[in-house]
Amino acid sequence: MRSSTGATISGALAAFGIDPSSIDVVAPLVSGTGRTRGFRVRVDDRDWALKRYTSLSAVEGLRRSHPLELRLAEAGFPVAPLCIAGSGETVVRNGPAWYSLHRWVEGQQVSIGGRDALIRARPHLVRELAVMIATLHMVGSQDLDEGGEGDPDRLLRVPRANVRRIHGSRRRLVSRWQVLRLKPRKSDFDRWALRVLPEVAARAETLAKNSIAHRVPRSETGLIHNDVNWENLILDEGFHVRALLDFDNVVRAPWALEVGAGAVVLVGADPHTVDQFVSGYEATTGAAFDRDLVRLGMELKCVRSIITSVLAYLDGGTDTRLLAPWCHHLHESLQLVQQE
Repeated sequence: MRSSTGATISGALAAFGIDPSSIDVVAPLVSGTGRTRGFRVRVDDRDWALKRYTSLSAVEGLRRSHPLELRLAEAGFPVAPLCIAGSGETVVRNGPAWYSLHRWVEGQQVSIGGRDALIRARPHLVRELAVMIATLHMVGSQDLDEGGEGDPDRLLRVPRANVRRIHGSRRRLVSRWQVLRLKPRKSDFDRWALRVLPEVAARAETLAKNSIAHRVPRSETGLIHNDVNWENLILDEGFHVRALLDFDNVVRAPWALEVGAGAVVLVGADPHTVDQFVSGYEATTGAAFDRDLVRLGMELKCVRSIITSVLAYLDGGTDTRLLAPWCHHLHESLQLVQQE
């Protein structure tokens, strides 16, 4: 660990009342797109997840997500306990960055490649995962967001914005897309991205032109996790959910979009299984969803995640051994959703 990194970690831990002189281990936390966002820290045989933020907009987002996490914990929802600093804040500044701290949650995780076998062996997970999302939404509708009703169509425009980042060349001599096209020795993932991205970008354009504001009752809108996937789930020995992680992308949006996103990633695109998932959600909340909105959420998740993944790859530092299976799964699921 470099001394500058060690100093910032020590200072952040001290702000949360943890004696940094007792640090045993510091290991980088790596997200699915390969970006280091923080550290797993062991102090006196206890593990913590210390997350680092350098963007003021990201810190502003925590003012929405952290109250939700605290409320969820109070309600007995499975989350990683969020630590509060001596100042009473959940985010502290140390040097040029801001930090948050969670207790580490031990357990096991499942890759997207192992999902179908797990669901077949443990069918209880379909309903359990649906109830988890339903509970999150009910808690997230309890006046936690001061941003008002929000824009129900906002998420539909995100993929198109990211496509423009791939094709745009502002502040660059050539765009990321041109760099990929001109790359002399292309990998299998390079060739896959060149073949698939134009099709996915066209879907992003169509999504951005959609409007669902008139189809979503205000009672079915609230704070959503906005990144529910297997990477953010910790399971116990019996494959029950022990914790849902990473609330950094929380937004106010229609529930149906996250139900669709959760379904396509957590249980797949099979219509029967998706119907079980949605029915489990509806039985918990009392909502009765327009299934077309759920399918739109499924499509949005696939399109958005493919584009985000390719963008992260083009920005460098991403291990395609993890990224390629995830993108291939999303593209296959997108094709299945479009066939319905």
